[in-house]
Amino acid sequence: MSETAPVTRLAKQRATLSGTPARHPDKLTNRQPIPDLLPLLYRTEHTPGWSSGMRRITQVLLARFVQSPGSILELGCGAGAFTSELAALDSTQMVVGVDISKVALHQASPRCGQSPLFISADLQALPFADATFNLVIALDTFDQKGIDARLALGESWRVLRPQGILLVRVSAHRWLKSLHDVAFNTGRRFSRSELTETLQTSGFTIMATTYANTLLSPAIVTMRLLQQWKIVPFKPALYTAPLVNRLLVLILQGEARWLQKHNLVFGVSLYALAQKIDQKSMFSKEAVDVN
Repeated sequence: MSETAPVTRLAKQRATLSGTPARHPDKLTNRQPIPDLLPLLYRTEHTPGWSSGMRRITQVLLARFVQSPGSILELGCGAGAFTSELAALDSTQMVVGVDISKVALHQASPRCGQSPLFISADLQALPFADATFNLVIALDTFDQKGIDARLALGESWRVLRPQGILLVRVSAHRWLKSLHDVAFNTGRRFSRSELTETLQTSGFTIMATTYANTLLSPAIVTMRLLQQWKIVPFKPALYTAPLVNRLLVLILQGEARWLQKHNLVFGVSLYALAQKIDQKSMFSKEAVDVN
């Protein structure tokens, strides 16, 4: 864990309570204050753009690898857009979204209504009984600052039923760390081997891995490296530019069509599907009422 993680986590907590941007101490900032863009991500989650395009990719991967998922838990559900889409697929199944951010859950509940259920909780100490869910989804969650990936994976294992499936998405390639990561609280980027090793060490059996954000990667890599080298400044306005978001949707939808049958060997996002095959001894916890 980074030495700046406790300070950053405190800054995030203060930002959550006050609604003001947190300034993240990071050597990449060169003393330039970088806004906390997670609240922006929550506000725009339900509008066309990067979030909706990546949700389409995730839907395709679930349809390709997971049959009749049953009860579902989304970790780090944000404003609840994907949790709601999952709930709409089968109203008879329990679907729960968990996030520690009050800002995110404040966005989720009014938009999504009573179903699915949203709960404020720490993904490293989940308030559910053992073997509660058939499918656990964690999108850009285990790579956040302040998250111990192995502890979070242990909790995911615990709440999954035998033969249950975990779908994970993380940021890829350590050498791509940039001011974007500071703004979105990304604490770690993974290689494919690092992610699969972390999952296997936690007891999971790998079903499939694939990169995503492939078609966009030349432009993204170029921009991030230029920011690392301080040749171009970090521009938060790009994340809300209408033309940029329309292009993102079109490109990511095209990528989703490819992923219906094929994997991708490079990209700036990395997916893994893993299964709970063997039983693992964990401490039990009392379940919360999720009905």
